[in-house]
Amino acid sequence: MGTFPFGRPILPCRASATDARELFLLGAYPSALHVRWQPPPGAGRLVRALAVDNEPEPFWTGVDQADHLSRWKLDVDWSDAWGKVTPAAELNGPSGTWVEQRVLSPLALNRDSAWITDCLDTYRSSVGMLAAVGSVYTPFAASRDLPAADLVPHPSEQQIVTESVGGHLGRLRRELVAARPSIIVTLGNAALRVLRALLDSPDGPTKLSPGSEYGTSHLVRIAGRPLRWLPLAHPAAPKPYQVAHSSWLALVSAGGRP
Repeated sequence: MGTFPFGRPILPCRASATDARELFLLGAYPSALHVRWQPPPGAGRLVRALAVDNEPEPFWTGVDQADHLSRWKLDVDWSDAWGKVTPAAELNGPSGTWVEQRVLSPLALNRDSAWITDCLDTYRSSVGMLAAVGSVYTPFAASRDLPAADLVPHPSEQQIVTESVGGHLGRLRRELVAARPSIIVTLGNAALRVLRALLDSPDGPTKLSPGSEYGTSHLVRIAGRPLRWLPLAHPAAPKPYQVAHSSWLALVSAGGRP
């Protein structure tokens, strides 16, 4: 499935739960453990956020990133000759914190109440990450006989949907059966479209809109079970969706939707 810089294998990220939960939250694909890496003098520029290992759980908050960094250094047999690594706080956990503060809390739920998972279950690399790996890590690894990085590029919305429908619907159905939720939250258009592929009938929206209907829930059925579906924006969604989400939060605080 690929290899992170310094050698950790890219592996499927498991859902956050294994038993019944009130809410089932579906995102697009996992993030990763990121480090701030300063190569030794003359060996390349500072990389402020380098993906080096699998995300501990979907929408991880990064609260224990120092512990994960310590374990990662042991796993890769880290050498001080490779430079200095510290936690990359800005990329470890912001989406998870957003979900806890701007989705779960407004619904009067917490992480223990939720089954959190993704359409795709392995890390995908941004354009910026691929550029940093190519310009800094790759030549460094070649000069030190370190493992080559092999990262899959960030997919488009359509690619997420196509890959999910072609290879992940079975997993997601099994997760839904195990979770037995009363409410499903999808984050972003890709998750919305994948969820529609799991419905007994084509109910609910076909596309997320930042208009006045944002935050409206829909009664749907999956495997005969009635569920409430709440399509919301992804934490990384563009500004119009963030504005719509803030309006939804204000409405919820005032006793409105859902």
